[in-house]
Amino acid sequence: MNTVAFLGNYAPRCCGIATFTQDLRTAVMSARPGLRAPVAMMTDDLDGYSYPDEVEIVVAQRDRSHHAQAAASLNRSDARVVSLQHEYGIYGGPAGVWLLDVLRELQLPVVTTCHTVLRDPSPEQRHITCAIARHSAQMVVMAEKGRELLRDIYGVPDGKITVIPHGIPDLVVSPAEREAARDELGWSQHRVLFTFGLLGPSKGIEHAVRALPEIVQRHPDVLYVVAGATHPNLVREEGEQYRESLLALAAELGVADHLRFIDRFVSRDELVKLIAAADIYTTPYLNEAQITSGTLAYAFGMGKPVISTPYWHAAELLADNHGVLVPFRDSRALAAAAVTLLDDPAAMAAIAERAYRKGRTMTWEAVGQSYAETLEQAAARAPRPVRQAPRDAAALPPLHHLRRMMGPHGLYQHACVAEPDLAHGYCTDDNARAAICLTNYQRAGHREEGLPGMFDSVFGFLLRACDPHTNRFRNFMDQHGTWLEQAGSEDSHGRALWALGHIVRHHPSPRVRESALHTLRRAAPVTIHFTSPRAWAFTILGLTGYLETGTGDRTAEIIRDELAGRLERLYHTCADAGWKWFEDRVTYDNAKLPHALLAAAWQTGNSAWRTIGLHSLQFLVKAQAAPAGHFRPVGSEGFWHRTGAPARWDQQPLEAHAMTAACVEAARHADTTLWLAEAQRSAAWFDGGNDHGAPLSNWETGACCDGLHESRLNLNQGAESTLAWLLSESELRLASRPPVSVPVPQPVRVFPAPGIIAAA
Repeated sequence: MNTVAFLGNYAPRCCGIATFTQDLRTAVMSARPGLRAPVAMMTDDLDGYSYPDEVEIVVAQRDRSHHAQAAASLNRSDARVVSLQHEYGIYGGPAGVWLLDVLRELQLPVVTTCHTVLRDPSPEQRHITCAIARHSAQMVVMAEKGRELLRDIYGVPDGKITVIPHGIPDLVVSPAEREAARDELGWSQHRVLFTFGLLGPSKGIEHAVRALPEIVQRHPDVLYVVAGATHPNLVREEGEQYRESLLALAAELGVADHLRFIDRFVSRDELVKLIAAADIYTTPYLNEAQITSGTLAYAFGMGKPVISTPYWHAAELLADNHGVLVPFRDSRALAAAAVTLLDDPAAMAAIAERAYRKGRTMTWEAVGQSYAETLEQAAARAPRPVRQAPRDAAALPPLHHLRRMMGPHGLYQHACVAEPDLAHGYCTDDNARAAICLTNYQRAGHREEGLPGMFDSVFGFLLRACDPHTNRFRNFMDQHGTWLEQAGSEDSHGRALWALGHIVRHHPSPRVRESALHTLRRAAPVTIHFTSPRAWAFTILGLTGYLETGTGDRTAEIIRDELAGRLERLYHTCADAGWKWFEDRVTYDNAKLPHALLAAAWQTGNSAWRTIGLHSLQFLVKAQAAPAGHFRPVGSEGFWHRTGAPARWDQQPLEAHAMTAACVEAARHADTTLWLAEAQRSAAWFDGGNDHGAPLSNWETGACCDGLHESRLNLNQGAESTLAWLLSESELRLASRPPVSVPVPQPVRVFPAPGIIAAA
């Protein structure tokens, strides 16, 4: 390991994690002389800092494109491992979700230091933490409580968690140096209680101020010093209102002369001087869910008596009489603890000595050595990156496997591992999916040899599949090109229409669009007789794609609205407060039902369809989220009846794609960032974000395994599974692009008159 990259906040940005990252980098370099340690710094102001030489990559927190670019830059660097600092407010997007853009593209092992581990995370926070854990070779926490939470709340294996305490400077301050500091600060006539950190209501300073009258009554020389600037986010929202309220409270209580603020971000050297000069350090924080406090670690390690509320880090560090714990929001208890210590200098000195001795395990020298060993182990193991092939951030998986699956009549449906299974021939379902996928690839500007020919083959299969006498799509064809049925399933017919509508909307060739539209005209009206909800959904998706061309085809609108109305009625018949679904069972291709309603709602403005679509999709999202936060589709070994539990195994790629596509559609309606994050979560199932932590996709060959069983992967790589993955990837890429208008070949009424439809 000759180079370690550090990613996170960094000095000169004024925050505790920036200082931590700088100190950690210095400590690791001291532990490994000759090590190179470039920094990728998150910045809240691109032009507002003078960046030190070691900052080689600057990432704008509010620019999503910078996040993926940071990953590309790190991949090109000589780094062998990345030390990542994580807290939800460091990175861009809600709860810092854009960090996942970095991790998805990063080709280096990652060791993540968790500065925050929540016991009750929001769904988005849980998703982000679980995704970070999946992408990390090791997770570092600074207290045993952090290990417990990562294991029990987020499902991170014990072996993936390392506890390394917050580092502290290894300083011995002589009595003479202490007195000199007190004189310089004007504290020589006082006994000083000290609190440090970015100021904000969560710090509970008001409770320490309320304790002052009782402390001052016993010890009139007491001075309470609070050092640190107000948190910049708080300043932006309400200015210095919190600090001013503390000053007003002190005046009201008659202790204004005993409260002093140092209203700025102080340097590390100044902080050390302030701690050394103080008598007691106090952290009256209000929330137990704080796993790390750098200021507490500094004061404790320097042998300062500490009075604190029992947030997780303090409760662990001050246990066994290494400090004093008082209840949250209890000013009288805090006052009593301070008076007791000030009354008994010998007891205070004993606590300080115990803290100092324990703090020797927390010096930056010791911490740097532990981190260096952890980083070296991660670099040596060099776990396979989630993305298996180095690539541009906008690249799509290759079409190598799909090309291998092509036969003389279209796309073979099954494979024996990676070889086409000729005996099972072809099907309309898979050729329809392939037509959509290859159209997406062309829309995305993908350039790969053979792509146009592959599209022509699957599109030709679709056109031949529609029986000219019945206007029904046949589904199965043997390897010799013989149709095996008069009419295929309703679902296969609907999928064919879905593909044709997509082609009419998006394919670049007018000739292709015209041919697709001709077949769509003939085959759509028969769906009015269908009884399969999924066939209705596929047909709606095809028709909404066609109607987005602006054709104004009234008959197409009637079919779309009739089928969407049927889904609406189905939902109202079946759904209740605890079961927001269209049927009594959740079976296959499930998310296509809400997807279709949302697509129809987008086009028509029908609020009822939009509401049902979002509610049913949210129901499905919740049902298919594993406790660890990753996507867990309902398994095909039993599916899910409303009176039972979802089947867990024989998880199918089809479900991951259906959820990805539906969430991309939902992002047009509400909470765009959140829904796209859900789409990425379900798409991550292919790359290892699943129950086994095993990738089904292969970025070198462009193939995808057929499913996830209880003890293994299904290693066959059939068309349906591979297309589910390729569709997910292409739809996620296209979701971030503006829509492109494609002219309609014949923008006139093209279906039979409404009366004929109604009569049917």
